[in-house]
Amino acid sequence: MSKSAPIYSMTGFGRGVSESRKGKITAEIKAVNNRYFDCQFRGLRLTPSLEAAVMQAVNAGIERGTLVVHLNAPEQFSRATPRLNTDMVRAYRKIFEQAARALKTPEKPSLAVLLQMPGVLQTSDGEADETFTREVLSSVQNAVRSLNAMRAREGGRLAGDLSKRNQRILREVAEIEKMIPERIEAFREKLTRKFGELAASGDESLRSRLLLEVSLLAERADIAEEITRLKSHCDQFEAALRTGGGVGKKLNFLVQEISREANTISSKAGHTGIIQRCMLLKEETERMREQIQNLE
Repeated sequence: MSKSAPIYSMTGFGRGVSESRKGKITAEIKAVNNRYFDCQFRGLRLTPSLEAAVMQAVNAGIERGTLVVHLNAPEQFSRATPRLNTDMVRAYRKIFEQAARALKTPEKPSLAVLLQMPGVLQTSDGEADETFTREVLSSVQNAVRSLNAMRAREGGRLAGDLSKRNQRILREVAEIEKMIPERIEAFREKLTRKFGELAASGDESLRSRLLLEVSLLAERADIAEEITRLKSHCDQFEAALRTGGGVGKKLNFLVQEISREANTISSKAGHTGIIQRCMLLKEETERMREQIQNLE
């Protein structure tokens, strides 16, 4: 038998650290609920290519949720060293000198002014070197593992609670099934009475109304199909919990179907005890729905 995959909560916190001779990089990830994957960045400024790589590393371990990734690293580690473009300096100096001659002014550009001119100091705009990229990704992957460990613990607790609630629903359905013979007998008596009224009636309009009512009673009498489907949904729900993985969407669909069948049974029942049991089913499915919103 294959081992089931963890069921993850969509909320949690993880922290990862990567150290090298250049310094220590720290990654912290906070996760909250979201139907989709949304990754946001705080702290350290990343280049577009590194940001994309970090997002891919996060998404490899987390399918859904809003993730806030906070990165921290020494400034000298994360930035490339500026380089002087001497050709550009000479070009700007020549232009300044030409302007000074044209204006007949003895002023000369200072070094500080020249260094501020566009293109004189060239950097990679914060482009990370290979070591920096490797260490950032390592810290993020460590944070994802830490976060997933926390999410798995919480997800396991939620899955256990959902399983108990699902079993409670099955027990309520079993109680409903015990009431079916009594319900059928009540319907039989009601139908017998209606047929008697129908046979005794000479009024055609009354006969038509009674025939329609008898037809509706007969149609509403059978709730076996709804109960069969409800139990099947519960079985699928339990199987999904055993399989694990990203089951949030599937569980949400199944609990909606369980609630729908409970509503149908309640509307068709015509039996106080069954209606009360169906109300308990709907209350339980609503609690389950709230819990499922926290699962990936």
